[in-house]
Amino acid sequence: MQSKVNKKFGFYFQISLMILVSVILFITLKLLKNVILTFIFYYLLFCILIPITDLIIIKKGNWGVFLALIGIKKPGSSKSIITGFSHGFILFLILLSAYVLFADKIDGDQIISVVHKWGIKGGNKSYLLLTVLVFNGLFEEIFWRGYCYYKLRNFVSRYQVILLITFFYSLYHLVTVFSLFGTISLSFIMISAIFGLGLIWGIFRHIYDNIWASLIGHTFVTIGYILVYFLIEKITA
Repeated sequence: MQSKVNKKFGFYFQISLMILVSVILFITLKLLKNVILTFIFYYLLFCILIPITDLIIIKKGNWGVFLALIGIKKPGSSKSIITGFSHGFILFLILLSAYVLFADKIDGDQIISVVHKWGIKGGNKSYLLLTVLVFNGLFEEIFWRGYCYYKLRNFVSRYQVILLITFFYSLYHLVTVFSLFGTISLSFIMISAIFGLGLIWGIFRHIYDNIWASLIGHTFVTIGYILVYFLIEKITA
């Protein structure tokens, strides 16, 4: 009986963590409009410190075990890395092509205005965008398809884990997507694309039992949308 209660608590605690990500993004970006706070509370606290605290400090693990559990230090990662680069490059091309084809549907002035309100402007713009470029894919994959995947698979099937993580991963993007694009139709398309990517990356996590494919693909997508942002800036200047 006690073990069932503990198992149930562990499951809902992990779900609560994923829900809290959306809350953190809503507070730091929508209400406070401060991307630095987003970096601190989302990237550092949730994506890095919580997994380290749980798996190394509380569970008394070591770094080797930690990296294995979150899907970084795994044997046979070469196929996953190849998949990461191949599908990542395709996603990068698709993203740029979509922008070229549908640039007239995007309100560049609104996107720039929102990004500036978040604090990404002036002298700190390059540093903040470089931080996103370097750490976004790595930190998010460590948390979502690394740590959360490992924790949730103790409670439900791997396919249910993929769906749960993809849902909550897409949920937090509602804050950024609706702020940037404004219209329901365009925001729906973007969220649908994010959900699709989340499913693909979750399936890669399942197939390869590591996060290399999703991490590399995620990084290519990050490079793509940062490049698109600079193109939007140049066009609307």
